[in-house]
Amino acid sequence: MATIPDLPTVEDSVETAMECNEEVTGDRGEMFSRLQTSLKRQIQICETNRKQFSKMGKISEVEKFEQMARSSRQDLDTLVGAHTHGDPIPRFHYEYRTLPSLKLCADLSESQAEVVIVRGVQYTPPSGYAAKDLDTYIKFEFPFPTDEPPSEKTHSKEGDNPEYEQSFKFPVNLSSRSFAGVVKRKSVKFEVYYKKGFLRSDGVFGTASLKLTDFEKKCEIHESLQLTEGRKQVGGKLEVKVRIYRPLSGIKHEFVREKWLVIDGSSKITTQMASSRSPSKSRTQQNSAPRDSIAVLKWTTDALEEKLSAMKAKRMVVPKEILAKHESMKRNLAQGQNILRQADSSLRQEYVQNLQQLLVTYHTEAKQALQSGNKDKAKQFMSKKNIVEKEIQSLR
Repeated sequence: MATIPDLPTVEDSVETAMECNEEVTGDRGEMFSRLQTSLKRQIQICETNRKQFSKMGKISEVEKFEQMARSSRQDLDTLVGAHTHGDPIPRFHYEYRTLPSLKLCADLSESQAEVVIVRGVQYTPPSGYAAKDLDTYIKFEFPFPTDEPPSEKTHSKEGDNPEYEQSFKFPVNLSSRSFAGVVKRKSVKFEVYYKKGFLRSDGVFGTASLKLTDFEKKCEIHESLQLTEGRKQVGGKLEVKVRIYRPLSGIKHEFVREKWLVIDGSSKITTQMASSRSPSKSRTQQNSAPRDSIAVLKWTTDALEEKLSAMKAKRMVVPKEILAKHESMKRNLAQGQNILRQADSSLRQEYVQNLQQLLVTYHTEAKQALQSGNKDKAKQFMSKKNIVEKEIQSLR
């Protein structure tokens, strides 16, 4: 079994959280729907990561994602209950959480590859056919092994936006040189056939191919491929996925920044985790150490106030969302400053631990921004990192 490297950051990286000042608008039904969608997505993220870390034997990460999933399920139950009984939308907020993640398809093995034919998108019917008359299916060839490439086909589906949703698995050897050669040089070739009718041979509507070179660093390639006839586009796309257990370069441990919805008043994952680290087991959420840096929050609040002053000086109309964001930032800043003024030594120690985790978050964000070519964003995260370093020194 492949192994993953030791975690490059603090053990409790899953706990790193920062407030996300965002307003969700819309009528009551729309807001309930959007919030439920967010919570269901969070549960799916937790389940996916739980399975991946479980397969690698990382028990501590498994337990943390199980706990986060339970918290999101409790929030979902609270939300559904309020909607069912006609109650107001519960108070909620968003956080940014930096979560550990593996580039791994845990449901596959080292000896499997999977091809998923998802759907066709806006097929243009051949001459003489209407969209409602289309009856199509997909044939494709998987390029490994090269001496006898296996082929498969889907069931037929009607319409110009057919949902195929069929998957096929093929034997591979991720460690072999021959498969590495296939990844570098070969493609999966797809043909879209349409039925012409009784006693007539089926015709090829269009073709597409998917290169596999991304498997060097990815375990899943998900694309919508333009259909062509030779070099000519025939209209429409084919959505497909190809997956292997791990990237050929090895299993990668990375950190992903997620916007996380929390229903206020439900059991909080951050509160539970903070209490597990804190000497005081009975501390309430209101007396927990701030998750975000007070110094950084003051810096960003001051920057926004300068922006507002400049806009007012130019007699510009300030958007309501910016004013709401400013008020929210001032409230969070005042609340955090008040908690620290009254903090005992154990609370201050917990706050320093939170700041140390933020150093990891800002460093990761700066690195990712620099890799994507966004130097200004990277510079901003490094400025925040420097502010936090100075804040830690002042608290010691």
